[in-house]
Amino acid sequence: MRNTSAIQSTLNTTTPFATNYGVGIQGFEATGTGPTDSIALASVTSGWNPTLSTAVPGIPGSASVVAGSDLMVIRRVSDTGYRLVPPYNDSAQIFVESGATFQAGEILIATDCAQATVFQLTSTNSGGANITNLVHSAATKTKGGGAITPGNSCVVWGTGCTDPGFGPGSEIAKALTTIFYIRQDGTDALPALYMATSSSGDLGPGTKLVDGVESMQILYGIDSTAVSSLPGTPPTPLWFDRAERYMTADQINSAAPNLWPNVVTVRISLLMRTVNEPNEQADQSIDSKTYILGGTQITPVSDQNRRRVFVSTVQIRNRILPSGN
Repeated sequence: MRNTSAIQSTLNTTTPFATNYGVGIQGFEATGTGPTDSIALASVTSGWNPTLSTAVPGIPGSASVVAGSDLMVIRRVSDTGYRLVPPYNDSAQIFVESGATFQAGEILIATDCAQATVFQLTSTNSGGANITNLVHSAATKTKGGGAITPGNSCVVWGTGCTDPGFGPGSEIAKALTTIFYIRQDGTDALPALYMATSSSGDLGPGTKLVDGVESMQILYGIDSTAVSSLPGTPPTPLWFDRAERYMTADQINSAAPNLWPNVVTVRISLLMRTVNEPNEQADQSIDSKTYILGGTQITPVSDQNRRRVFVSTVQIRNRILPSGN
């Protein structure tokens, strides 16, 4: 969805990280790990831009997040959605087809493709045959014995916020925030690539994806010149056709205007090491190697583990103008 200005959030803004759905992709640059920097894994400086501890409250295993590695956040809509049914919505609730499995506390996004509204579900009711009512009241309900957060700042659509007036063809799904990061496994201190996902404003337990990942360096492809808009859409924001240059997260964070909406590709570099026993026969050439990740020179720990760099550049879906247009 390119027209992020048409996304209305009725959420309280006390936790902007997990609920900043107008920013689909966001990065955290590890201190001193830019494309012209050199770092040693044995003595890397801890720190990120923006500051991780304040920007990402409650990141699972935060004490074990590996210093010197970048982090990346993806905000998106769940692949599983449900149709809105007549009367679609009123000021206090949304009407959705039966079978929807949403739970109180989850953050949902309803859209008709021209506009979208983000809110936190506080309860569900039966709306009759084949209809479920989704209620977005004030944050007085409880989830697991605790208060639902961040809660809704606007509970009566049309009073203090826009009533979207959804109609035929409208759908609703979970709004998801996922963060990718490197942390040490609690069982054997082996570094690994993790992700944590939230559909309720608080990050859930981290899930290990790949063992043996020591460092992750990320560059973002920026297209600062839009080339076209699609028929029937507002003139801005426009679509892009290519990455003109690659920037680190801290460079994007300090840019004016905000360039996160202009990210069209992501280049991810991973430094991976063996996860079994180190090389049995001492080989000094293993420990004397340096590795280049996105222009960052990395000197590993002298531990006789074999290492390899993996690089992948991916395109951000729905940001590059489709071919033939």
